Amino acid sequence: MSLVSMTGFGAGSAAGREWRVSVELSTVNRKQFDLRVSLPRELTALEADINNAVHKQVTRGSVSAVVHIGRTAALPRGTAMVDEALARSYLGALRKVARKLKIADDIGIRDLAALPEVVHYSVPEIEPASIRPVLLKALQQALNGLCRMRRTEGAAIQQDIDKRFRRLAELALRIKKRSAGQPVRVRKRLAARLAEAGIQDARNDPSFIREITYMADRADISEELVRLDSHLKQAHALMKKPEPVGRALDFLCQELFREINTIGSKAADAAILRNVIAFKTLLETVREQVQNVE
Repeated sequence: MSLVSMTGFGAGSAAGREWRVSVELSTVNRKQFDLRVSLPRELTALEADINNAVHKQVTRGSVSAVVHIGRTAALPRGTAMVDEALARSYLGALRKVARKLKIADDIGIRDLAALPEVVHYSVPEIEPASIRPVLLKALQQALNGLCRMRRTEGAAIQQDIDKRFRRLAELALRIKKRSAGQPVRVRKRLAARLAEAGIQDARNDPSFIREITYMADRADISEELVRLDSHLKQAHALMKKPEPVGRALDFLCQELFREINTIGSKAADAAILRNVIAFKTLLETVREQVQNVE
């Protein structure tokens, strides 16, 4: 199972006897699921259906859904209605004024049609229940396209993350090999420095021995390396799971940072520190990629 990207686009359309519906879906990165729906005011009652359908297939990311509706040829666009009684009333009143003012009676049909309320239109009402099946069909088409794009991009991201995790494992192995003799090297280095300072008898002083032993033990990073190896193995296993694992991978990246930081603070070895810096730099790029995964 490939990772799924949080970025994608899909479009779908469907037509019924009365209505034609088109849906566009687009998603971008976001830590939580967030859906914004743009649809005609008359269809607000269907927003919950859209949310449920989208959330079944998109668990994380910011989703934008745009819905357009139009009438099919089978449905009349509207009916013009003329209020004849009102037109007669207007006409009679205007002619009466014309006679009083002794002006020409040149009132025509255009003049009457322009008067308020003489002509009005009856537009068919939008019934959400009649549009719902068509809308869900178009929405499913859009979801199919969206998920295909997200899976395709997710597969490319997974290949990239796999390569980076393998490189992190190589760096961790280098650190492990170099750290094998670190406590011994630390004890020898401290003893040599004491000798350089002219403190020859300190080697037999129990308090000095305890201090040297403590500092050498503190340089031991074996526990951190075990956890580092465990986190890398868990990340590899997570990417094989069918469910979304973006949050879990992000958490593991945080834990990897914690362990490598501890190793860097304890390591008294230049070679180890160089590998720690390389590890942290690469891990930051991994975490940036993980931010794109559902």
